[in-house]
Amino acid sequence: MSRNQKQKFAVSVLAIVMCAFFLSSSVAFAAQECDKSKYVCLVNPISADNVPELVNLILKGLFGIVGTVALLIFLYGGFTWMTAQGQEKKIKQGWDTLTWGALGLALIFGSYIIVQFLLGILLPPTVPPGGGGGAAPASAPPAIMDSTAPGGGDSKPEYSS
Repeated sequence: MSRNQKQKFAVSVLAIVMCAFFLSSSVAFAAQECDKSKYVCLVNPISADNVPELVNLILKGLFGIVGTVALLIFLYGGFTWMTAQGQEKKIKQGWDTLTWGALGLALIFGSYIIVQFLLGILLPPTVPPGGGGGAAPASAPPAIMDSTAPGGGDSKPEYSS
């Protein structure tokens, strides 16, 4: 592959990665109430409310880009290997590209798992509005069987213990 072809390939890969990044990123602009007669209303385009959430969003985007690059490396290595036409040098080059691409992808997955684990420690668990459900507190009164429920009304009220 000549230098000119390598440059064209690199520019093409970069263009594809940039298009994939800009087309796949979805920014949700939430409708916020603001009195436009008194204030200048600015909408926060970032859905993160704190620094760890922002880091999480940035890393997810970066991992998406790196995953796309890894896919392109696999395609390039496979193409080189399949079009080698028996030339040992090209077969080795294609095989090495596939091997290093697989090792890089394993490194990417490993780092993603580590980052998600660390962010799980740093980010506090959120409780949805209205409470998180779960078991009733120990001081709750015993439940009485509803007479309108199926099978209810004819028997004595049942109390839970």
